[in-house]
Amino acid sequence: MASFAPETAAAEAATGEPRRAAAVPTETLRTFETFGPCDISVGSYNLLAPLYVRPVDLRTGAVQPFAAFDWCSPGDLDWEARVPRLGRHVAACAAACDVLCLQEVQFDPDGYG
Repeated sequence: MASFAPETAAAEAATGEPRRAAAVPTETLRTFETFGPCDISVGSYNLLAPLYVRPVDLRTGAVQPFAAFDWCSPGDLDWEARVPRLGRHVAACAAACDVLCLQEVQFDPDGYG
């Protein structure tokens, strides 16, 4: 993975060359286009807030099927394990676009939003 240090962005800005998607891992961004000097690029990243990971239905006591994430191991969904990986992916996305919108950001560690 390429370095996304501020001096790299400044050097790219000085050359007049737009940043390129090649610096972003392909699994991080679904699509990315390089635009001209007057345009901006916008990215969106869904963090999958811990609140939505395998929530239990209070009526049945079972995990809600729409958010069971059966294809993921419990370790992959553990917030403490996800934070470093999310940090790397979000940093790569932020370096590749002018505006980055984050979805499902959870501020309350107790799971209420």
